Amino acid sequence: MVEQLPKLREALSDLKIHWDMGLSEGELEADGRDGWDSSAAHSLRDDDQVTILMDVRRQIDTQQQRVQISENIISVLNRAVEKTQLSVEALERENQSSHDMIHQLEIKVTEQQHRLARKDLVISSLKGSLRTHQEVSYDRTFIWRLSDLSSKMKEAISGHWNRPNLYSPAFYTSRYGFKVCMRMYLNGDGVGKGTHISLFFVIMKGEYDPLLSWPFKHKVNFFLLDQNHREHVIDAFRPDLTSSSFQKPFSDMNVASGCPLFFPLGKLCSPKHA
Repeated sequence: MVEQLPKLREALSDLKIHWDMGLSEGELEADGRDGWDSSAAHSLRDDDQVTILMDVRRQIDTQQQRVQISENIISVLNRAVEKTQLSVEALERENQSSHDMIHQLEIKVTEQQHRLARKDLVISSLKGSLRTHQEVSYDRTFIWRLSDLSSKMKEAISGHWNRPNLYSPAFYTSRYGFKVCMRMYLNGDGVGKGTHISLFFVIMKGEYDPLLSWPFKHKVNFFLLDQNHREHVIDAFRPDLTSSSFQKPFSDMNVASGCPLFFPLGKLCSPKHA
């Protein structure tokens, strides 16, 4: 529309020149023609020119109105685009802020997870310490209770048991004493394999080892308690002070030492020990 306005103006200018030229020729010809014919011709020509001029003016006005409407629409659209751009920038800033917040929360969650893991380790350690202290025998006596002994014996004798030996819970001989445990082979070990229950004494690395006198010199007594109170089995030994089994431990536990012939398997099946 805007491009058509110069063409319309040029057309109007041409019409005006043509009109002026028409008037000049009419004046020159007026001397050679009849006065009435000249006046009629001029009147008709004037009407045609006026009509054309009015039509052109209306077209120009229409085009100008359209141009103005288009400019108004473009202005409104520009303002809408600017407003949209501002909204997009605000959303981008908000989105970035949300990402930063999420990242900070993820860091805090990770830190909390690490703290919970550390607390779980502390709780587990405390439970172990509590269990250890509960198992401390301050009178140097520890009772080891075995459950489901019949099935364990059958598995040990048949050889289907993955563990040929059993370890008792670790315990301390006194409040600040030696840390020890017992080790049992239900189907025997060494010279007692297949014929006896073998029972051994194991010295473990303990919390108070630096405070103790080494090697371990105390007599060890084993008791198999008859729950019918008919006949208890008792065996004992004194430590060999030259053996590594009774020296201060450098690993988790020393080599076990004890009684490979602690109790005959045949007696377990007798009515006396049933």
